[in-house]
Amino acid sequence: MVISKIKLANFRNLTSFLVYPSAKLNLLQGGNGSGKTAVLEAICFMARGRSFRPGVSGALINLESKSMAVHLDVEDSNGTTLCFSGISQKGEPSLFQVDGLNRSRGSDISRALPVQIITPDESDLVFSGPSVRRSFLDWGLFHVEHEYLELARKYKKTLKQRNAWIKAGARVSDPWLHELSALAAKINEQRESYLARICDLLRAELGAFGGFGKIGLEYYGGGVGLDPNEALEKFQSQIPYDQKAGTTSLGPHRGDIKIVFNGIAAKDYLSRGQAKLVSVLFALSQTMLLLNERSRKSILLIDDISAELDEDNLVQCMEMISEMQMQTFMTSSNAFLSAIFEKSFEESKTFHVKHGQLI
Repeated sequence: MVISKIKLANFRNLTSFLVYPSAKLNLLQGGNGSGKTAVLEAICFMARGRSFRPGVSGALINLESKSMAVHLDVEDSNGTTLCFSGISQKGEPSLFQVDGLNRSRGSDISRALPVQIITPDESDLVFSGPSVRRSFLDWGLFHVEHEYLELARKYKKTLKQRNAWIKAGARVSDPWLHELSALAAKINEQRESYLARICDLLRAELGAFGGFGKIGLEYYGGGVGLDPNEALEKFQSQIPYDQKAGTTSLGPHRGDIKIVFNGIAAKDYLSRGQAKLVSVLFALSQTMLLLNERSRKSILLIDDISAELDEDNLVQCMEMISEMQMQTFMTSSNAFLSAIFEKSFEESKTFHVKHGQLI
């Protein structure tokens, strides 16, 4: 999977932007506010229907415009070129197309265009709350286990119906618990299995860096496990509490990943720089697993990887990414580091961005 052409119109400060990227490394250089990160956001918008920055969907359109457009030419593993388009107007839902045909569900685009993102606050995977780790987990499962999306949708719908029933104050026999229990157990089963495979890859990657100790990734299923009958018992025992709280207190919507080193929680064991490195390698493990199990290469977006990582670790990360043969888009404001990154790749292109323009 390789992006061969990027054309943007009125996306943030990129009023008119056209590049033909390298199939290997693409460096986007520029100062703060130049527009280099906006290029990554545009690719993310096309692949996931939103920016990787939370709560900025309306801000993606240039302030002086009423609409914006993203067009990507993407070559698949068979050499076929697909044309992806995303158009958004202020106050209207975005419209996505592949080869001119409308795609009503963003999931259709996401599955066709797997994009992994590494951001400056990547260490949040270790230090932030469970929702960040659940999102990481669900991205990988969405691409590796094709039935997972429908399973997650059914669970979300059933959970919403049960919460509405609880808030309505009904006191008859709970009509949603059997289905909720079955779905919760199945989601937890898939999450736990996936995480175990990721852990094997992550341990191998961390071994190249040394000094960490043995990592463990433990899945917490939100108070229920992998057996639907046991999950039903747990949900039933919690009914009085749920009725008082007005919501369902157990289940995979409260799931989490416990990251530990030598039996100690990672957030208490790692420095900021170590946490960033572990988080980056976690993301790379996900892309590697997708390649191993589905023979699909992700497109990797990296926004300012140098934050909190020292030069030696940066070089090792770049060499690891180069060996994975993924198309990579990376931003940098440091010309010295950019030169170091380029040495790790057999092929690269550098694009200098200033005030929303290529220079």
